[in-house]
Amino acid sequence: MTLDQGLDEIEQRRTTRVLIIDLSTTGMRIQTSASFQIGENIELVLPEAGPITATIVREAYSDFGYEFGVAFDEPIGAAVVSAVQLAAPAFAPPTPDDSKDHWVHEAQAKYPDVQPISNLILVILLTIAVLVLGGLLYGIGFLTFSE
Repeated sequence: MTLDQGLDEIEQRRTTRVLIIDLSTTGMRIQTSASFQIGENIELVLPEAGPITATIVREAYSDFGYEFGVAFDEPIGAAVVSAVQLAAPAFAPPTPDDSKDHWVHEAQAKYPDVQPISNLILVILLTIAVLVLGGLLYGIGFLTFSE
C-alpha cells in the first residue's frame, strides 16, 4: 500500500482520502476511512524524502473516521516535516462521495467565526471617542493666537 504525500491511498483500485493529523520525525497520526491492521507495513512518499517505510502501531475511531498511529522505520528529517506541512492544504477538500456536512463541520471547527463586538462595547468606545474629541476642542478654545 502506498501513500503519496499522505493525501490519497490506493487500495484495491479505489482511492481513499487520508489526512495527516500530526507529523513528527519518528511518526505520524493519520485519519482515513481505509482499513489498516496494527503491525501492517506501508510505504509513504513524502516531499523531500521519497519512499519511506512505516508500520501501523495504533488504531482509534473518531467522529470523522478511523485514526491510525504510524511509526517510521527510520526517522525522517525536520526538513521533510516542514515540506509536508507546507504542502498541506488548510483543510482537506471534499471528495465527490463525501457528505458536505462533514467538511463544513471540519472547516467550522478549524476556522471559528469571529465574534462581533457587542453593542455595549461599541457604545463605550464611541462615548470615549466623543469625550476625547470634545476635550480636544475645548482645549483648543483656550489657545490664543498672536500675530
